[in-house]
Amino acid sequence: MLETIREFAREKLSESGEERELQRRHAERMLEIGRAANLSEDDDEPFDQSVALAERDDVRAALDWAAEADAVLGLELACALESFWGPHAPAEGIRRFEELLDGDVKIPPLLRARALRNLAGAAHQERNWAVSDPAYEESLRIFTTLDDRRGMSSIRTRLAFRAFSDGDFDRALQLMKESQSDADGRFLLIETQNAMLVTHIAVAEGRLEDARASVEVASELASRLGWPWYDAIIPTSRMEIALHFGELDEAERQGTLASVLNLEYEHNVPTVVGTLTGLARVALRRGDLERAGLLWGAVLSHGETMLGPRFRERAAELDEEDDLAFLSALARGRELDLRDAVELAATSHTVP
Repeated sequence: MLETIREFAREKLSESGEERELQRRHAERMLEIGRAANLSEDDDEPFDQSVALAERDDVRAALDWAAEADAVLGLELACALESFWGPHAPAEGIRRFEELLDGDVKIPPLLRARALRNLAGAAHQERNWAVSDPAYEESLRIFTTLDDRRGMSSIRTRLAFRAFSDGDFDRALQLMKESQSDADGRFLLIETQNAMLVTHIAVAEGRLEDARASVEVASELASRLGWPWYDAIIPTSRMEIALHFGELDEAERQGTLASVLNLEYEHNVPTVVGTLTGLARVALRRGDLERAGLLWGAVLSHGETMLGPRFRERAAELDEEDDLAFLSALARGRELDLRDAVELAATSHTVP
């Protein structure tokens, strides 16, 4: 009945000749809401991530309209929702920004630089380097031309993570130092990202006490962000550190916490599969072959290509397991819906 009323109202709106103006006002209202929630990396106040999830259907409707009617307004809206695309909908983010940037409309340089950063960030989450790399470079070029220190710092941190993903730790650290020089301690999110990068490099190099120290620095900084994505990333890093030390109870505790947050906030596949991989390793070391196989099977089915080299290397013990009970569970895990796998991961079997 409500759907019938909705269709009738839409038909009358179309007949009134006021639909285009109403759609513009709707998009402008979505932009106001997005800006008020501080969801852009350029905002200094704590993020209100719940807004992005609550308003996503209206945002999508506004972006559909803007793609045809006003690309500049659409880019302003999409950039205002920056913290939504990477953690929640990177594939959609790529499509949205490519669509809005693909045209003859004159886009102000700063907005173009921000849009390219968003495009690159979404593509980075998807490990789509063919899209992310040129977008990062063009965004950095524009920010540099504008002498926008925040923008320059942000891109250099992202390029540092890109270098880390290639195993080039020296370049990653150099880019991070350049980012810190541009930021000069002024930008909380960038400082948090840099602390996480230090953690990742320390874990990869086996400097586990250094990793433990830096992840706590990142945690303290992230507590001021109000961004649930980092609330999930940090326990995943703690899980990896605990696994290196053989502290299985702590690893499971942190992985379970990350999974609960991943489930609650509907985080993206790369974020989820890193956590699932760690918990599969915990289960394998405990001898819980069924749980290990189910979780690893879900990763292989839904996000193996998004693990990145560091997680892939650490998963060698799962690839080498040949027990029949594990292999049977592995086959069933490949059939699991990813959300079902996260629900399984969010339930700890051994740690209160």
